[in-house]
Amino acid sequence: MNCVYQSRSRDRGQFNCALGWYGGNPWLGNCLACVQRGDNTPEAKAQFDLQADRTHPAHRPRLSGCCDRADQA
Repeated sequence: MNCVYQSRSRDRGQFNCALGWYGGNPWLGNCLACVQRGDNTPEAKAQFDLQADRTHPAHRPRLSGCCDRADQA
């Protein structure tokens, strides 16, 4: 694997991601997919975070699961 942001974690075979993808603890498959997509750059992570701030504002509660609806929050 050729990603300068990845380091080996001691816990459960996961890795550490300096960019913070997958909560900062991706599995090998997550890392491989990220590198293949070209998302292993600070610019790609910043763009993702910008979109996440727009779609999930900090002042609104997040929904608890995939089947929840916004009007039930």
